[in-house]
Amino acid sequence: MENELQIQAKTIGKNELITLTGTIGSASAENLDRQIQKAFNRRIFNIILDLEQVNLITSAGLRVMLKTVKECQGNNGKLKLLNVSKTLQEVFNIIGITFNIFTDLSAALEN
Repeated sequence: MENELQIQAKTIGKNELITLTGTIGSASAENLDRQIQKAFNRRIFNIILDLEQVNLITSAGLRVMLKTVKECQGNNGKLKLLNVSKTLQEVFNIIGITFNIFTDLSAALEN
């Protein structure tokens, strides 16, 4: 059974910081996508996902992230990942996906 994903969003300048806690599975990926779309609707295309408290990302979650990269780049923005665990970094490496990964919020905001 999938853990519920908690989503907290905060606008910082031209960035949307979305802090996630739990598992990004099929149902929660839809909720995450809706939250990201809210930022896009406000013309914010620099999305920072804080993954420090995320324990698992399923293929549905990865699809949302890849869709977000495409939308951000199409609007001169970026998807940035913050506080990614070594396990998740290894998963990204194994499947050949490269993300902008940061360990410090101020660095993510400046980039």
